[in-house]
Parts: sequence; structure tokens; C-alpha cells
Amino acid sequence: MVSLTMKELAILAALETDRLYGLEIVREVNQHNFVSIQLGRLYSILSGMEKKGVLKSEEGSSTSKRGGNKRRYYSITGAGQDCLDQYRSGLAGTLGFQLV
Repeated sequence: MVSLTMKELAILAALETDRLYGLEIVREVNQHNFVSIQLGRLYSILSGMEKKGVLKSEEGSSTSKRGGNKRRYYSITGAGQDCLDQYRSGLAGTLGFQLV
């Protein structure tokens, strides 16, 4: 199993149901987790996670609203889902109840 920080696990949990771009990830993590991530730090974390193979990224379509710029979307990989599931399982055993 890949070693992940609490921030990385929170990011994986945010990506579990949908692919998201940077600001959406920050909002999701900061709203639903006990860890906080700053947008300026996010991209170095995401880059490291992509190197670990727990998430992947792809460019979206360019839009005139964004001046022709493309958003980069992130999604969890099978390896990332396995890490998240193993963490939840281990924590559930420690706490004595199942996490959802």
C-alpha cells in the first residue's frame, strides 16, 4: 500500500464520486474534512499523488469564459481507491465501527 498523508486521503475521498478541478477539490476537502488545503499548495500535492499512481489528470475543453484556457480535472485511480478502502478498513478496525 502507498503511504499517504491525511490531506492526500481527504483529496482521494473528494474524488471518489466525481472528477474535479483544483478549486472544486479545495472546496470539497475544506467543507467535508477536518484537514484544510490552500489552493497554492494543492497542485504540488496533486503532482505527488499522480506520481504515486493514486490519481490521474486530464485537460478539459477550452472555453471562451476562461479566455481559451483549459481546466485540469483529477480523478481517483484503482490504486487510489484501494488505498482509500484499506485506510477506511484499518481505521474501522481500530475504532470498532465501519466508516462510510
